[in-house]
Amino acid sequence: RGTTPEPPVRLARFSIPAAEGIIAVEACCGPGQTVSPDGDWLVYVGVGPEGAMLYRRRLSELGDEPIVGTEEASSPFFSPDGLFVGFHAEGRIRKIPLTGGASVTIAEVDRIDGGSWGDNDVIVYTTAGQEGANLWTVPAAGGEPRPVPIDSDVRRMYPWMLPGGTAALARVGTGENSVIVAVDLESGETRALARGCSGSLSPDGLRVTNNLRDHRRLAIRAWDTGTIESIVDAPRGLKFDNQFWSNHSDWVASITEGRHQDIFIHRISDNRPFRITCFKKCDRPD
Repeated sequence: RGTTPEPPVRLARFSIPAAEGIIAVEACCGPGQTVSPDGDWLVYVGVGPEGAMLYRRRLSELGDEPIVGTEEASSPFFSPDGLFVGFHAEGRIRKIPLTGGASVTIAEVDRIDGGSWGDNDVIVYTTAGQEGANLWTVPAAGGEPRPVPIDSDVRRMYPWMLPGGTAALARVGTGENSVIVAVDLESGETRALARGCSGSLSPDGLRVTNNLRDHRRLAIRAWDTGTIESIVDAPRGLKFDNQFWSNHSDWVASITEGRHQDIFIHRISDNRPFRITCFKKCDRPD
């Protein structure tokens, strides 16, 4: 019986300048850009003469368009189908169609440290500037936010919803004391995966990455046990930062820090990283 061959890997090398007169920024809280699940669209926070708002760009084309109705936006994130963009603005989590239209309020929240929209139509987010447990969920259709019952006053940051929408990755602590944890969103049960930061779960759910404490090594771990399967050394003079997996879970893209911020990729079966491009500033290699 024959098997269907996997589609060829599409590798893109490019830099993405912001629209003329617009400065792409990292917001005070959470990431300042996001890429659609199908990889076709980039949405970022830009600041122009009228202030901050979201801009969209189809990655196969030139030119950006403002998403009207997203004034003062921060922390954008896509819906799983890529049709909506969630964001925070003026004390509310909102959503708006990628193609434009009226924004809809999901919940009233002062500030967030990032959000992630699960395939069960639930959003997980972390609140910024709040003492104590700060991981929350809310239906994407709107409703009352529910705190995740975590028995800890340690702040969680930068959540990433896992497949199924019942658990999320999050970062605890900062700098050398960072730990990547998996949190059951119903019970609050928390499992420490590894010391380090910038954890990313493979799409097949089998492996998770994290930077080791000195950021000069990247660990690939088994998701179910946390056992290190392989270690990738950063190129000389550089340190690893954020990672993202390919759709088939066989490649990992990583941002490195040094004199420049570069994007490296490596195949799981070959621990040697290859540089594919260089930027003055990167955040997440989606």
